[in-house]
Amino acid sequence: MRRLHFKFLPLLAFVAGCGANAASPAATQVADVHVDSNPAQAAECGSGAVADTNSGTPDAVQDQGAPAPDVPKAEEKLQPGAFQSPWVLVKRLQEQNGHMHTDEVRYRASDKRLFQCSYTFNVIDAAVPATMKFLAQGIKHVIPNDKRSGGCIHLAPDNAIVWTTHRGNVQNPTFVTGWDISKFSADGKTMTPQQVPVLQEPGESYEGIDAANGLVYVALRLNGLGIYQPDPATHALTRLGSVSGLGSTWGVRVVGTTAYVTDIDGSFATVDVSDPKAPKLLGKLAIPGVAKGLTVEGKLVYLAAGEAGLVVLDVSNPSKPVILSQTKTLGSAIRTAYADGRVVVAAWNDTRAYDVSNPAAPKLIGALRLTTDTVYPSPYAEDGHPPATARTMGVAMNGKDIFVGNWWVPYAFALHPERAAPHLVVPEAANVIDFGPVAAGQSKAISFKLSNHGTAPLTIFSIWTGAANFTVKQTQLRINPGESAALDLAFAATATATKEYALLSLFSDDPDQPKRQAFLVANQAGFGVGKPLPETKGILVDGDEWSSSSAKGKVLLLGYWASFCPVCSVEVKDYQDRFQKKFGDKIEVVKLNANVPDTMDIVQAYVKNLGITYKIGLEDPSTHTFDAIQKNFKGVNPFPDDVVVGKDGVIRYVAREYDPDAIEAEILAALAQ
Repeated sequence: MRRLHFKFLPLLAFVAGCGANAASPAATQVADVHVDSNPAQAAECGSGAVADTNSGTPDAVQDQGAPAPDVPKAEEKLQPGAFQSPWVLVKRLQEQNGHMHTDEVRYRASDKRLFQCSYTFNVIDAAVPATMKFLAQGIKHVIPNDKRSGGCIHLAPDNAIVWTTHRGNVQNPTFVTGWDISKFSADGKTMTPQQVPVLQEPGESYEGIDAANGLVYVALRLNGLGIYQPDPATHALTRLGSVSGLGSTWGVRVVGTTAYVTDIDGSFATVDVSDPKAPKLLGKLAIPGVAKGLTVEGKLVYLAAGEAGLVVLDVSNPSKPVILSQTKTLGSAIRTAYADGRVVVAAWNDTRAYDVSNPAAPKLIGALRLTTDTVYPSPYAEDGHPPATARTMGVAMNGKDIFVGNWWVPYAFALHPERAAPHLVVPEAANVIDFGPVAAGQSKAISFKLSNHGTAPLTIFSIWTGAANFTVKQTQLRINPGESAALDLAFAATATATKEYALLSLFSDDPDQPKRQAFLVANQAGFGVGKPLPETKGILVDGDEWSSSSAKGKVLLLGYWASFCPVCSVEVKDYQDRFQKKFGDKIEVVKLNANVPDTMDIVQAYVKNLGITYKIGLEDPSTHTFDAIQKNFKGVNPFPDDVVVGKDGVIRYVAREYDPDAIEAEILAALAQ
């Protein structure tokens, strides 16, 4: 059962007056000052109560490390500001299913409908976002040899047809098909979509899709771009032409006679499609990161580039596209949407809105973090983990109305670009901050980084833990936009040195996340930080065997994934771009599949499609590392999982939600030892 999280501004902020931004010196902390562990009651100020979501706010300036904050007089008490969120929740849409695994969403202004790819295909009446409703929901594709009756990953509206694709995995074969949405129920309240003929071509894998000029354009991964003609009567697709040499294509948008195509190996291409039977490459440009979704607006392209964030291109000369700007996002940028001089980016860990009136220097408006509860059965129910990040893979816009394709359900927000506010960023490892083994009577200290990815100073006015043997040095902090500060945490073991845990609580003037928590644990049995990595073996796609003992003396980045995990393709590719390319032979990068239900042939095809060159394969059946991670590090999704191991073979980092900045920081720290 899901709890409701109602967000209110602290009483202190309310007294200061809504909309009055507090004065803000540099990142500031007060050490060893007692703050009552029952903070003052809260009063509403700003965007109001938000149910079942920890939405975020801005992060205009990039993180610049964690400088030592100034220490004011011990008696000084930091006063929170009063801020209103740039994001105002309008609607959280849930009916039949609350765990949809949303991928792409697209809005069509002509009929004010929102189309959604997830485990199913869905159509939403979004004419009035506050009352948006499903016109069709839970529609499952019928695909030859399909084991799951699954959904779609990409879509493209085209008059009465909405085209859909899936790249394929162990349970879902790759396909292109579509839905005729012209028919309604007898009462006229719901649609009755009819599936059109399925296209499956030998040797093809289908990714992004677009419709224009009466034709359908599909990214064919290693085989480039395909152009198809729908039959006027049956809507069956026939290939007219294709162009290769584009890399491993993922996203496609067509405007007039030009197709704009992204390549996850790090490039962007323009293609002349004036003759659909003989499309021609016009220009190609190297792109930082992993190029994925894109939006074309006039002579500009707004491109989601994985860990490289938002990349803006000038395509006024399609033969010579030029990069105008690159703006890093917190997570991995996957898709973009544009409206009225603003761009919104779906970036896994959050959603970010930018003012792009100057495309050479996008200015952050705000960031939005959504959450879901982590509810576990006995014997783990006692843990009380805080809500976990709910991934965001898709986004659409209509003016200031933002439609967020969250992993669980779709949301509608109203964007208020005039508002400035702080935005607290807490590492994803907060779901389980593991102190590891601590001997009886001994203590251990760790540092935990907090950042303000906002447009106003952040005041954390109350910091405390729920158990006496877990302590935090700082009781309050002030962090300027773009800066970070470290919390000094400590644990003192009891005489028995048994498992102990507590919640770390942070109360701040972030209007969307006034209360954040982290789960602290020490001396838990089994897999964990501070312990040697159990011997882990894998069978790689090239037939070689791998064992963790062979990585001794090197820093090891070990991850777990599955082909049927929709987001794993993002992280699997990010591993190569961000970690393998950057660190090279300094570290060992390994990705293992937990072997259920994937098989080696599926893994080999998957890896070939993504162009992976680091060590990747199946976990050996004799190895139980994946199971050990799942047992001690609870999360809402089984994949992906990330582990960093030091040169000495001891585990340094474990997280069940992808956090590339935290992983990189841990790798750098391990290399320095």
